[in-house]
Formats: sequence, structure tokens, C-alpha cells
Amino acid sequence: MICVYIFHRRHRQQQASTLLTERNIKIIASFTDSCDERTILWSDLDALEEGLDTRGIGRKDYDRRKTILQRRLRTLDGNLVNLKNQIRLIESRYTELINRMETAESEIRTLRSTIERSRSQYRVGKLTKRSYMELKNNYDRKLESAKRTIENVVLELKSES
Repeated sequence: MICVYIFHRRHRQQQASTLLTERNIKIIASFTDSCDERTILWSDLDALEEGLDTRGIGRKDYDRRKTILQRRLRTLDGNLVNLKNQIRLIESRYTELINRMETAESEIRTLRSTIERSRSQYRVGKLTKRSYMELKNNYDRKLESAKRTIENVVLELKSES
């Protein structure tokens, strides 16, 4: 049974790779490169937030750098929307991958805003440090799970292009 599955999977992958045109391969490659760049920007934002929490950087520097990173992310997200639509048109199985990715992206956006609200409540004294850290650790685990989902989709797309 396992051998049949492996054969079917390999055969399907070989068929898919032969059906991709050069243009479609370029679209997928551009999309995966943009996703990698977005992951780097997310990491930079996380490091920036950590620097603010540990008082490693000042508030003005934080605000300036955060604005720059968010502007780059907005531009990149706009490009990704166009690329996602183009990928959906390539083949229906890519639609499922993109939908999984968009679900994870939505979860990341929600978790980031929730972390920001918790941080604000902690700063004004509505949350204790212990409560804030417990919440943040819980949210960070969920963030990592959503990021892994996105990375898996990107890896799957890279393997097919």
C-alpha cells in the first residue's frame, strides 16, 4: 500500500513538473522569493520588538525602524497578492496551498495585534509581568506554528518549480 502511494505521488509530481511552463515557473519562483523576503522582514520586526522590550533600543529609533519595516511589508504584501492570484490560475491544487497560506497569514496578523495589545496593557500596568510573559509565550508558540505552515507551503512550491 505504501509503495503504491509513493509511486502515485512521484508519478503525480513528475506530471506536474512537466506541465509547468517557463512563465509559470518564474511566477512560482518570484512568489517563493517574496515569501522568503517577507519572512526575513517578520524576523526583523520580532527582533525590533524584543529590543524594545529589553530596552536595547530607544523608542524613537524603534518607531522609525518599525515604520520602515512596515512600509516594506505593505509593498511586499501587495506584490504577493498579485502573485497569489497568478498562482491560483496555474493549477487548482495550488489554490489549496495558497488558501492554507492565507489562513496562516491571517492568524499571524491576529496574533501580532493581540501581542501588541497585551504589551500595551503590560506597559500601563493592567497586566503583571508574569501574566504578560505567559500570554506572550503562548502567542509566540502559535505564531511559530503559523510560520511553519507558511514555510511548508513555500517549500512545497519550491520543490515543484
